[in-house]
Formats: sequence, structure tokens, C-alpha cells
Amino acid sequence: MVKFIRCGDCGVEMDDEKCVFANEKRVIDGEEYVFCCASCADTFEEKHKK
Repeated sequence: MVKFIRCGDCGVEMDDEKCVFANEKRVIDGEEYVFCCASCADTFEEKHKK
């Protein structure tokens, strides 16, 4: 299951609806996440990587 992460810049909650900006995909600790940009992905990955 892909998890959509809230954007740090626009604050939009992305649950089942796909944000038009959500195109940065990462696998972190075996789970797939989608972010609006590489910057948000990097920040999230740094905070949540085991």
C-alpha cells in the first residue's frame, strides 16, 4: 500500500486522492511513500529511517 505524505509547503493532506504534485516516490523501510517534491521526501526520510 502506498502512503501519501502531507506536503511541508502546501499543507495538503493526501489520503486516497492523488495530489497533482505528488510524483516523488521513495521506498523507506520497505514501505512505498509518495511526496510532492524531493525536498519533502529527503526531510521525511531523514526523520523516519530506522
